[in-house]
Amino acid sequence: MRLTDAVAGMLLAAMAAAPVAAVETRVDAVAFAGRLDYSHSSLKDSSSYRGLYAYVGRGLDHQYELSLQQIDVEFLGGAIFRQRDLTSVYTNYTQPGWRLRGGFHAIDSDRALSGDGLVLFLGAHGLQSGPWDLGLDVYRSSYSELAPDLTVWQISPQLAFGAWSSAAHGLRSELRAHLIFASDDIGLGRREFRSAEERLIYTWRRWTLTASGWAGNQGLAVRDDGFTVFNLPERHEGGYSFESRYRLGGDTTATVRTAQEIYREAGATNRSSAQSWTASVGHTF
Repeated sequence: MRLTDAVAGMLLAAMAAAPVAAVETRVDAVAFAGRLDYSHSSLKDSSSYRGLYAYVGRGLDHQYELSLQQIDVEFLGGAIFRQRDLTSVYTNYTQPGWRLRGGFHAIDSDRALSGDGLVLFLGAHGLQSGPWDLGLDVYRSSYSELAPDLTVWQISPQLAFGAWSSAAHGLRSELRAHLIFASDDIGLGRREFRSAEERLIYTWRRWTLTASGWAGNQGLAVRDDGFTVFNLPERHEGGYSFESRYRLGGDTTATVRTAQEIYREAGATNRSSAQSWTASVGHTF
C-alpha cells in the first residue's frame, strides 16, 4: 500500500532540519494529515491518513525518531479498513566520518491481505569532508499473511552530492538504487525488482523545496529511510513528488507536498495511479 510515501517527504524535511546544534537536547514534533485518490484502480477509491512524528537529539552524537500513523482506506464497494504504522529509528554519530542507523517499521492492519509485517533495517553513511557522500541501507521485511513466511530483502545504495551551500541557499542531489529480492512470488510475475530514485533539495532563506522522481520496478518496497513501506501485492513502476517547506519564524515550520505513483495491482492488466496531498506543521522545542 502507498502508506507513508506522501508523509515521508515531510518526515525527511524535518530530519534534514534536525542536525543538532551545540545544545544538550533538541526536540522536534510534527503533526501531519493527508489524502490519497486512486485512478483506474479495481479495488481502492480513496484514503485518508494522519499521524505524529517526534525527533530527539542528544548532543551531537545521538538521534532518536518515532512516527505513529493511521490510514483509513475506502474500497470501491464502500468497505473501509484501517492500518496503523509505528516507525522507530536510532542514529549514531560517535564514529568519526560516519552516520550509523538502525530501526524498525511495524504494520498492523485490519485486512488480512494487506500484509501485516515487520521491517528491520540498518544503514551506514560516510560523511566526507568534500561534497560527496556514500551510503548503504539494508532492509529485511517479513510478512506472514501475504505468503507463508514471506521474506523480502532490499539493498539501497546512495550517492549524494552537495552542489553548493552557503548561509543563504544550497543545493543537494541524492541518487539511490533499490534492489529488492522476495522469497516468493505474490502474484506480481517476478521475485526481483530494480529501480533508481533521484531527489533534489534546494534551500533559500526560509524555504526548502524538494523534487524527486523514480523509475523501474518495485514490489513490497521500503523507501525514505524506513518511513515508507508498500505492503500490498502491487508492482510499482514510477512516481514523482514536489514539496515546499517554509519556516514561519521562530521554531515553527509548515509543509505542503503532492506526489503521484504509478502501479499495477496483482492480476490487473491496466495501470493505476495514486495522487496524494499532505500538509504538516512542525515545531522545535
